[in-house]
Amino acid sequence: MKLIFTIIVAFTGAVALARMAMEDPGFVVFAWDEYTVKLPFLLFTLMMVVSFVALYLLINTLVGMFRAPRKISKWNTKRNEFSSQESTMKGYAALIEGNWGKAEKALLHKIESDRSPMMGYLGAAYAAQQQGKMNERDRCLDEALKKYPGMGLAINLTPARLLFQNGDMPQSREWLERLKDSAPRNIPVIRLLSEVYQRLGDWHALVKLLPKSSKLGAFTDDEFSDLEKAAYKGLLGSPALLQGGLARSEKVWHSLPIETKKSPDAIAAYSRQLIAVDEMVAAERVIRQSMNKSFNSELAYLYGKVDCDLTSDQIKLALSWAKENEENPSLKLTLARLYQRNGEVSNARGFLRQILDDDELGKEASLELAVLLERNGEREAAMLCYKM
Repeated sequence: MKLIFTIIVAFTGAVALARMAMEDPGFVVFAWDEYTVKLPFLLFTLMMVVSFVALYLLINTLVGMFRAPRKISKWNTKRNEFSSQESTMKGYAALIEGNWGKAEKALLHKIESDRSPMMGYLGAAYAAQQQGKMNERDRCLDEALKKYPGMGLAINLTPARLLFQNGDMPQSREWLERLKDSAPRNIPVIRLLSEVYQRLGDWHALVKLLPKSSKLGAFTDDEFSDLEKAAYKGLLGSPALLQGGLARSEKVWHSLPIETKKSPDAIAAYSRQLIAVDEMVAAERVIRQSMNKSFNSELAYLYGKVDCDLTSDQIKLALSWAKENEENPSLKLTLARLYQRNGEVSNARGFLRQILDDDELGKEASLELAVLLERNGEREAAMLCYKM
């Protein structure tokens, strides 16, 4: 459009000059001392236009030559940036495909030309770890930190996540605990660290983390409730707790929040500890008090493990629970054990036979029945039960 407009203007100007020349050609006179130069006006105008165009082209050429290196550099930079973007896309495609070697190579190809190389370095770090190249992984992370020192938290959280995904919980824990010290209010760090503690079975550390998790609102109410129950259940069920005997178990139990102590899971874990340290009377009391409020299959099962001098009373209590839960296999197994302990073999045998086909407790019931039959001299029947 500009070219057409220029041609029209030039053509119009030429026509106008031609008409002026035809009507009155005119002259341009240059004089100095005794010399005089007389030129037709049209020729002078043409010479001026040609001179202007020549000067314009000369200046434009000189300016272009001066700017050429910078233009070439810009063009080269854009070409490298485009090539780097292509490599990054190919690298992430290889990551999705699980082609770690190809991904690492592509992500690091011309990464120095990438305007935002952090994602390339982090992706390459992941690919390197998947290949077991930990030095390369650390080098990529170090490069990312050098270029983006203000994003240290995000960059350092990456290896913690990578180690977690790779199943290396101790190393992931080290990274996360350092991050927790440097960024104590970061929710992703708290959430991942709580998961690591659960995987490691470090319930004491998880319990210590709960107040901070609650204060920061790192979990929804339901998530926090589940986490709290898991933490205290794990803590109460920890084998290390047994080393301190009853005193240590009671200390931990009394330190629990009131709501947690109402949880059947926590009560079951505490009861197991009491049974393990042979505190049968205390275990019987804890289970009885909870079961009288609401029935729970796990507690019903554990009640049969309680061996104290209250067997007759235990049977009466278990039968009272059976009025509303007569088909519960855990309660039937407990009644069988209590009857067997009380010398009522036929009743014990009857309850055991009722749950031989149960998916969860059938095998345990068959072993109990086999022992019972063997003691009664019924060896052939006992052998059949052992084979079930």
